[in-house]
Amino acid sequence: MTKTEIKVNAKELVKGYKEILVHVSKSSFRPILATLNHVVENNKLTLVATDTHSLGKLTLDCENNNDVEFAVPRKAIQAVAKLKNKELVDKEIILEFSDNKINYIVNGKEFISSMTESNYPSVERILPVVNEDRNITFNIRELKEFIKHIKETGYHRKNWNNKTIQSNIKFIKGQFVFSYEYEDEEGSVYYKKENIDCVVTKGFTDDYDINLNIYELEKHVNKFLVGNKTITLAFVEKEFMNSQNVRPIQVTYNGLDNYVGVLAPMRAFR
Repeated sequence: MTKTEIKVNAKELVKGYKEILVHVSKSSFRPILATLNHVVENNKLTLVATDTHSLGKLTLDCENNNDVEFAVPRKAIQAVAKLKNKELVDKEIILEFSDNKINYIVNGKEFISSMTESNYPSVERILPVVNEDRNITFNIRELKEFIKHIKETGYHRKNWNNKTIQSNIKFIKGQFVFSYEYEDEEGSVYYKKENIDCVVTKGFTDDYDINLNIYELEKHVNKFLVGNKTITLAFVEKEFMNSQNVRPIQVTYNGLDNYVGVLAPMRAFR
């Protein structure tokens, strides 16, 4: 690989790493998914990460001398993401790499990491083609508090590998109802229903419902995005939604045009 140099706004790159890191897989089952993919083309740097349950895609401006695609391990991304704004004396972070190593240069310091010429899976084919009439928009702070409430009161299945609360959302008479597993004082588990305020476009019917992992939804409502007031979930046409053919949900934020997320529904209740 020939030597390549990329210059990116320091604060934007650190903030972008923080926002996208939550979607990088923590599992070593598919090692490539434990990396953050970088696509550099036409003075744009696109960051992509997915753990197969959620996905984040963020595009930043950059200066580059070569168009290239490469993947950086999670640990290196974490190290750069820990930099605080007051520590970023330089306006730019320079990424230099050759011979399968990447060097982050900032504030006179260097972070060196291994990297791979990317064989990252294509994500374009899984980005949902959504219907603009099938959107729901939440106040991001209210949704964050609602998720916290469900996590505190919901029933966590102890025999699952990952701590999970079974949850479902259903559109009923102009509102979305969250239904989730709850354990009463006698130890019986049943479904509890609660409403949350939202703005709904006209394309929904009263029998539309979908199963969600509340922890995967939480990834898209993380603390690095609280500056945005609303979050919008966009759905595909209902006829494509069934237990054998579950389509992902697109996630966007007001005032953040360079980011798109994807949330994969659960295929069925266990």
